[in-house]
Amino acid sequence: MALQAWDARVRGVEAGLQSEIAAAPQKAAARMRATLGLAYLERGRAADALGQFDLAQALDATFVEARLL
Repeated sequence: MALQAWDARVRGVEAGLQSEIAAAPQKAAARMRATLGLAYLERGRAADALGQFDLAQALDATFVEARLL
């Protein structure tokens, strides 16, 4: 039950951010991708998290935190 609730929260983050990322300026989109990556990482979805961190870095090369994550 708790894992289902956790998955539902991750889906909520996905839905909220995915709809905004496309219209956001690159720096904001990079931070949104990093936030989504953190949600994935907390849930144990390392491959999905790394993909989001890579996309964040590609959108904003000055966003050092994405590289560190």
